[in-house]
Amino acid sequence: METVYNPFVKARPVWPQGMEHEMNVTCRLFGRFTATQSEELLLRVAGATIYRAFLNGHFFAHGPARCAHGFFRVDEWPLPTAFLREENELCIEVAGYNVNSFAYLDQPSFIQAELAGDGGVILYTGGDGGFAGGLDTTRVQKAERYSFQRAFTEAYALPTNAADATAPCMWAVQPDKTLVPRRVPLPALSAVTTRAIADTGHAVSANPPAPPYNNRATVQIGEAIKGFTTNNLDAFLTDEMRQYAFHSTSKIQAATALSLTENMYQVLCFGQNTTGFISIDVECADDTLLYLLFDERLNDSGHIDYTRTTSVNIIKYTLPRGKHTLLTMEPYVMRYLKIFCARGNLQASMPQLIEYKANLPLQPWPKLADKELETIYAAAVETLLQNSVDLFMDCPSRERAGWLCDSYFTARAEKQIAGENRIEENFLENYLLPESFPFLPQGILPMCYPADHNDGVFIPNWCMWLVLELEDYLARGGKLSLVQAFRGKVYGFLRYLEPFHNEQGLLEDLAGWVFLDWSRANDADVVCGVNFPTNMLYARMLEAVAALYDDAECAARAANLHTLIREMSFNGICFADNSTRQNGILTRTQNTTEACQNYAFFCGTATAESHPALWADFLKGFDAAQGLHNTYNLAPANAFIALYVRLAALAHANCTAEIEADVRRIFFPQAVLTGTLWENLPAEGHISFSMNHGFAAYAANLLAMVSA
Repeated sequence: METVYNPFVKARPVWPQGMEHEMNVTCRLFGRFTATQSEELLLRVAGATIYRAFLNGHFFAHGPARCAHGFFRVDEWPLPTAFLREENELCIEVAGYNVNSFAYLDQPSFIQAELAGDGGVILYTGGDGGFAGGLDTTRVQKAERYSFQRAFTEAYALPTNAADATAPCMWAVQPDKTLVPRRVPLPALSAVTTRAIADTGHAVSANPPAPPYNNRATVQIGEAIKGFTTNNLDAFLTDEMRQYAFHSTSKIQAATALSLTENMYQVLCFGQNTTGFISIDVECADDTLLYLLFDERLNDSGHIDYTRTTSVNIIKYTLPRGKHTLLTMEPYVMRYLKIFCARGNLQASMPQLIEYKANLPLQPWPKLADKELETIYAAAVETLLQNSVDLFMDCPSRERAGWLCDSYFTARAEKQIAGENRIEENFLENYLLPESFPFLPQGILPMCYPADHNDGVFIPNWCMWLVLELEDYLARGGKLSLVQAFRGKVYGFLRYLEPFHNEQGLLEDLAGWVFLDWSRANDADVVCGVNFPTNMLYARMLEAVAALYDDAECAARAANLHTLIREMSFNGICFADNSTRQNGILTRTQNTTEACQNYAFFCGTATAESHPALWADFLKGFDAAQGLHNTYNLAPANAFIALYVRLAALAHANCTAEIEADVRRIFFPQAVLTGTLWENLPAEGHISFSMNHGFAAYAANLLAMVSA
């Protein structure tokens, strides 16, 4: 890892004077230059929080790749020759959010950019570098948050005179930044057009209005969740939208140009889940109020539930008469997009999504038995690409967050699909760079990162998964130097755990959010005391530490823990989830879950040889209605993560027939419906969960095992 890196020749970090700590400020820089078609031009950009760039009005860049607190990656974009003229205008727009989230860090805003050509630097920020510009007056600053995990919704009010869209300001040079290479490929930006009109209808005033949206990111704004309180909002999109009731008048029809009058809407379908920037050209005959609403599915009434995933999937445009080209600043995920003309009327081109996904080299597909398996593999590839632009994300919608544990499975998928692990290395490097993490105990690594954890929440189990990922990364051909660089953080976590050891060396009453599965296995009365799945994972982690750092003591402790757990947890039929203190004595509870059995076989606490009857039941095919292990009437497991733990255990045991059966039952319904793979099963509350979740791309690895 480089300790000193600065590719900028002249550029300095800048921001409108005195506004570097202000929330939700957007600004715009313009630079003019001459060029020839043969000249190679390169745009270097770093910033906080996000930027996008246009060459002669054509969108071609968005970033930057995210990094750790106090570190900033530099993107380097070749200017697209197709848009180049003799006289050119380069425009860079940048948003600084200054709120805590899981998608971006709460850090002072800046932009640092320069355009270099064959003869040297042509344009640069700071000093007399040829850039001019100011504040973007079109974006409404005091807007509702998009979600707890992301920053602000987008609302715009465009002026009649386009020249008024940028207000002059004083630009101030900011302190120098610690810069880091992007390392991963620049994203793919390509247009996807809607395939059909799924619904047409009109809106009326709701009487009474729908209940207020009471999500924490809207109504609990304060020190823990930064933003604008509802009484200060100039764009309160959920409150505005709840005033309407929508009525359908016709269903699916061919996609043509849109023509909407007041209170009319149309719902457009992209065919499958897609991540990107909404792009639409409109012509307004009068002053017009336009809303864009979107989601991955339609609800049971055939409408878009714009807060289904506790996200505010609404964009607002107040438009004067005339022609306008609209493009969202942030990427969103959707299969369906509603265009709602609340006032005025408009003509519009068919909307597009400018896709925003990883531009990875794709390996040849394995030879699969039939179209059903090929459909699943295609969905796994699409899911990986949409969740790996710069680091591994749980989902590209509500959160865009880089979670541990998820990354264990996503990294395997990256290796299978792309033949390399460059995205994983960025993801891991972000955890390496900071010396400590604000709001978290010493030795604890964040459950997701780069992210702000002002509420102090952490998942100790996820730190264990990180060590397992490091072991797996090395086995996949990863760099020993990166693994060695983690040594201090790994042993720092072990030191953190020491006070939680009981007299037998088991972890007891572990602090934090002890997470095992979205199921009964995670209930408070199950995770308390000595939680055996957590201790199984701990033992497995100690084995990984022993292998990575040649630590015989950790190996011995791991073997002892496995033995203790078998003795204390196994009730003669299956493994119980926990023991609690009764009159000071640890006593096994009656809590038994599928998740616990899955952890037992994944972590090596149990094997086919040591527990043959339980293993025989473990091999039974997955049934979405009944679950697994129904012989023992266990509380069923959920998809995340206990079902993936099961699949990984089956893969380790090379149970290809069982894997193929499970993959078909679990993933095919998802792939058919959205073209992506999900956080949960179709029968498991998919109404409120992501239908595009990075770790689900692990299906590609499982299919490779069962290929010809």
